[in-house]
Amino acid sequence: MSLKHLTLPPDVEKEEERFLKKLLTPFEQKRAAAVTYAELVELAYEENMEFPEGWAEHVLNARNRLF
Repeated sequence: MSLKHLTLPPDVEKEEERFLKKLLTPFEQKRAAAVTYAELVELAYEENMEFPEGWAEHVLNARNRLF
C-alpha cells in the first residue's frame, strides 16, 4: 500500500518554511551558514565567547552525530 497521495499542499509547506525561518535569530542564521571549523571559530570570536575553539568543536561534533 502506497501513501504517496498523502502529501502537504505546496502552500502549507511554504508557510511552514516561513515559520521556521522566523524562529532563527541572526546568530543562529550565522551559525547555520558556518560550515567549516574556521568559520565557526571566527563566529565564536565575533560573539566574544569564552572558549571559541571548544564551542566550534562541539557544534561540529553535534552536527556529525545527526547524520
